[in-house]
Amino acid sequence: MPQQQALRQTQQRVIIQPHLPPRDQADVKIGWTYAAITFPLMLLTMLAMIAGFGWLGSVLFHSPEGGLLALLGPLAFVFMLRKISVVRLELDERGVHIKRLLAPTETIAWDQIEEICPVSRKELVTEGWICWPPKEQTFSMTAQGHYKIRHKRGTFYFPPADPQHFERSVASLRSARPAPALPPNTEVIWRTLPTETKTPAPPKEEAGAASSAPWWKG
Repeated sequence: MPQQQALRQTQQRVIIQPHLPPRDQADVKIGWTYAAITFPLMLLTMLAMIAGFGWLGSVLFHSPEGGLLALLGPLAFVFMLRKISVVRLELDERGVHIKRLLAPTETIAWDQIEEICPVSRKELVTEGWICWPPKEQTFSMTAQGHYKIRHKRGTFYFPPADPQHFERSVASLRSARPAPALPPNTEVIWRTLPTETKTPAPPKEEAGAASSAPWWKG
């Protein structure tokens, strides 16, 4: 029994909820501007797909009934947007599990992750929102407090509701696995928590180096 309980504890996942509402007035302006541009474009895309499928059905079947293929337009539109529906992250010893509303769970193993770090509002807007498909795939209306998770298959951004809990969970679960052997010329960037205690090798200090603030506030 104790072994089964320990096994269940090691397999328990840490749920990381996203922060959805705006954080300040700047977020309100940026978020609604982005929504005002994005939503009409998405609506026009769906209408174009409906018209396109209807026209294709009429041409293929040489009858007005072929226009019923227009009903495939909304389905194709939802399929196209299936990944832009992240509702939360779940962390365990295997890695990061991305839970989506319209698509199956995607799992990224820890040994596939190369960098986890907080990003500025500017980077989030220019590299997470203004691209297709967006790399920030939640329903969040804030441009602050996001983390970039870069892995071997790509990059995505996520705004944890509790950044410190997210950092501690990631640090704890990553350290629970043995460090993998990395291929040559692979640069892995990871920032340790300010509360971590370890015995590092004597660092090479540069003259005039300034002490940095806690990294989640950077």
